Amino acid sequence: MSLEVFAQKIKPQNLPDEIKTAFLTAYPNAENARWSRESNGNYEADFRVQKSKCSAVYTSEGNLVEAEIAVKWVEVPIAVRQTVLLQFKGYKVKESEKKILPDQADKNFYEVELQKGGEKLEVLLSETGEIIKQEKD
Repeated sequence: MSLEVFAQKIKPQNLPDEIKTAFLTAYPNAENARWSRESNGNYEADFRVQKSKCSAVYTSEGNLVEAEIAVKWVEVPIAVRQTVLLQFKGYKVKESEKKILPDQADKNFYEVELQKGGEKLEVLLSETGEIIKQEKD
């Protein structure tokens, strides 16, 4: 992302109860959760579920802000892959993730990290391949 966010590591026992409850309810099979507190006051967990890298961001009240799960490029919908290949020629896909936005839970989004030489981009797309947001990393 273009905004640099500084995070402070935090021990799980120091999390607000609302976050603990929300996280354990949403991810009962989460493994190796590492928590940090972002400069904006939100809490982020980096963890694994069934060997997949995941992250979830919560407000201090325990409300989910966003969640991401790593997916293989070949598992990304064809419409998303076509848009990336056509609109970002010469860029290599470094990482792809399915992104969950609670205020739009009925839609699927994909975040793709791209690189071309020293230039890095993060692109958010709808499952139909529409570019929602694009930022230099």
